[in-house]
Amino acid sequence: MEMYIGLAIVAVILIWAIFTYNRFISLRRFKDEAWSGIAVQLKRRHDLAPICSAWSSAMRSTKRSCWKRSAASAAF
Repeated sequence: MEMYIGLAIVAVILIWAIFTYNRFISLRRFKDEAWSGIAVQLKRRHDLAPICSAWSSAMRSTKRSCWKRSAASAAF
């Protein structure tokens, strides 16, 4: 009888250890997935910076030419 109680306790501890280990593995996977999403967003932001810079310099030259034309037309 005492042997069955001991085996039951060992079985419960073993099952608990297996479930705990699996939970840690799934949490690690969720963590890696979350950091992967952050890395993708940072890469996208890094790739977008030169495009925004080029766009702003193009708009700056467009505004400059617009101001020159309006100043030239106002001078007449």
